[in-house]
Amino acid sequence: MLTVELTWKNGDNDATSVHVEREVNYEWTDEISEFGRIINHFLRMVGYPSFDKDMVYMESITEEEAEYLDSWLKGYREEKEGEDNEE
Repeated sequence: MLTVELTWKNGDNDATSVHVEREVNYEWTDEISEFGRIINHFLRMVGYPSFDKDMVYMESITEEEAEYLDSWLKGYREEKEGEDNEE
C-alpha cells in the first residue's frame, strides 16, 4: 500500500490538500512510478500545468545543482527558440 498526503499553501495561506492510498505490486519501481503520477497530478491541480509528465525524476540534487540545471535549460530553450525563428 502506498499512502501519499500532500498540502500546498499559497501566499494567502489558502490550502489545497490531497490524500491518496493506492495498492501497488511489491516491485519498488511500481511504487516509484505511482508516486510520480500522484505528484504530477497534484502539481497540475495546484496550477503547474507544465508538470504534465508521466514521471517525476526521483533523484535528489543540491540547490546549487538545481540552479545550474535551471539556468542551462533556460539557455537551451532560448537557443532553440532562436533557431526556430530563423527558419
